[in-house]
Amino acid sequence: MIYEKKQPWEYLLTTGEFARLAGTTKHTLFHYDKIGLLSPEWKLPNQYRYYSVSQLEIFDVICILKEIGMSLEEIKSYLDKRTPELFLELLKKETSAIEEKIKHLKHMEHQLKREKMPLNIRWSRISGRFPLFTKSRAISSQPKSTISSVLMALGESSISNPWII
Repeated sequence: MIYEKKQPWEYLLTTGEFARLAGTTKHTLFHYDKIGLLSPEWKLPNQYRYYSVSQLEIFDVICILKEIGMSLEEIKSYLDKRTPELFLELLKKETSAIEEKIKHLKHMEHQLKREKMPLNIRWSRISGRFPLFTKSRAISSQPKSTISSVLMALGESSISNPWII
């Protein structure tokens, strides 16, 4: 069987084909080329761009690194000097950062759950610290506002300020 000799770009993917296979847009590929993150394997004088199939792997690495929170600038820096050792170091660093975020989010979750604690449980913590408040002057469990509930607890039945709801 005789094969025709083809031009190099005939073995490559157009920008649209590459974008479809990679699950992205041509606009994203143009942007990545502009900033030097992922340039086409071949550019013709008429500005047609062609990518190799092997560049799909690089695109996948870019997507993974973006997903874990790296900026495009950081990704470019990594890709410019990537090695297996650097990749492992990068993964350790990002794992550590993710663990810190998880720790922070768990702390925030704890704080929010604490705020949802029923008022009567929190009351036992407050009443000992502030003798002004007693059980007979307890703040309503569903106050309209903090100020009005404090005034009600102090025995002020009428509120003179119409702006306090």
